[in-house]
Amino acid sequence: MASRSTNKANNAAQDLLPVTGRHRTVLFPRRRTTPRTARNFVVATLTEWGETSRLDDMRLCTSELVSNAVLHGAPMGRLILVRVESLNDRLRIEVHDGGDSTVTQRVPDESPVPARAARY
Repeated sequence: MASRSTNKANNAAQDLLPVTGRHRTVLFPRRRTTPRTARNFVVATLTEWGETSRLDDMRLCTSELVSNAVLHGAPMGRLILVRVESLNDRLRIEVHDGGDSTVTQRVPDESPVPARAARY
């Protein structure tokens, strides 16, 4: 199944933040290949817009966010929404996984980090 742009996805994402500047939204199926496909979408969009100064950072962020959505968020059969937006001097990448669970902040473990042995 190929990814697809939809106005419905754009309307859903617009409720999350004010829309200014340029934006593009695509829905992707939950698959192992989706992080690569989403990266290609973001890179192609930003390149088309001439926004290439932070391209490597945006590629990495997209990869991490979409990988997490595939592995931990989106249930089977659900789509992953990826939105890229250019806001004057800012770039924004949004990923929505369609999962039903709520994000919770975890408290880090208080155990000390083991010291590394020095080799001479």
